[in-house]
Amino acid sequence: MWIRCDNALHSIVSPDMFARAQELRAVRKPRHLVSDQQALDRLSALLRRAGTLSLKIIREAKDVPSPITFIKRFGSVVAAYDLIGFRLARFRRAEFAKKISSIIEARTHELVLQIENLGAKVTLDEGGQIVINDGVIVSICVARAYAYMPGRRRWRLGWARQRAWSAPSDLTLVITMDDIDREIAQYYLSPSDTVKLARISEKKLHQVFAVEFLHGNLKSVAEAICTASPA
Repeated sequence: MWIRCDNALHSIVSPDMFARAQELRAVRKPRHLVSDQQALDRLSALLRRAGTLSLKIIREAKDVPSPITFIKRFGSVVAAYDLIGFRLARFRRAEFAKKISSIIEARTHELVLQIENLGAKVTLDEGGQIVINDGVIVSICVARAYAYMPGRRRWRLGWARQRAWSAPSDLTLVITMDDIDREIAQYYLSPSDTVKLARISEKKLHQVFAVEFLHGNLKSVAEAICTASPA
């Protein structure tokens, strides 16, 4: 038989402090341990508090899961936005296609200048692809992620011209966008035979977005292209 006696020993922490600590513990439950619905509820509550949402706002909110948690669970941060009814002023398909063309045109011009600064001969073929020293052909495309089911995502590749993805080339510069399609995230200079499909499954991400293909800027991309091009 057990006999219970409250306050038999001198407490290290007062009952009031212990109760307060338990309340804080409940509120500060590790953000990645919440359920999908709880994550969405917290995101919705943050939207009501802040009036809008962004990656920066989410990261700074102590009671909301991190952006990477939403990406892993819903495919992208934008997909989570859709589930709580938050609509970004995003481009429609035709408008985003125009944005892709603009990005590719600007980066093509910048990359040509970088390559010419390294002493290589550069021309553009009929499809707008970069030809270095009359040999190596470089294609440029933009990659953006989309969710095809909760917690799963694929990459959609876009070129400036229709059927450009099937044009012969040796290397493809893949420009990845951030999770809300606003800013350029990274550059990958990959062999063209690994990026011929307009969609890339997660199983192929390691082939297209391999670490050895990653570059921090277009100057680094230009140097890699010149290294691969015969003089």
